[in-house]
Amino acid sequence: MFGFANILSGSTFMSERQSFWDFACEVYDNPSVQKVCLELQNEESLDVNCLLFCLWIAASGRGICEDRFWADLVSKCDLWQKEILAPLRAVRDSLRSKSFLTQDFSSSELRTGILEKELVAEKHQILWMESQHSAEIEKHEAFTAEECLQAYLDALPFRITAAGRKKVLSLSTIGF
Repeated sequence: MFGFANILSGSTFMSERQSFWDFACEVYDNPSVQKVCLELQNEESLDVNCLLFCLWIAASGRGICEDRFWADLVSKCDLWQKEILAPLRAVRDSLRSKSFLTQDFSSSELRTGILEKELVAEKHQILWMESQHSAEIEKHEAFTAEECLQAYLDALPFRITAAGRKKVLSLSTIGF
């Protein structure tokens, strides 16, 4: 697993070639990261993929992008989240809360099928984000996870709570 002390100091510790998808899967597998990310998604309407993207940028030493890059990325990811991922998630959550309506057939099987489609949509977003980053970025000195997360927060069209900001920044210190 990764050691985030290197991210905090700004030095790189993973291959620049590790894909965002592989990184996201490995990092999100950490229960502490998963808990914080889901809380931020549910409580602050943040995009988990964008949070993980910030960590990937910092971990790989790929540098931080300009404000316009973050603004464009946030705008397009927000649209993907609202039009594709949120509806899938809502249907899956609805099946859990209204299981009495689906007792005659396997609601678990249906939920699993929807979850699989949701994960395909998540992967599509991640691959798109990586392609946008690769097309735009130049090699810079490494930036810390905190700096990358702050750039993401600054690009949001809304402000999150102080508690939410603290949780976001805690991602840069969670040990792997």
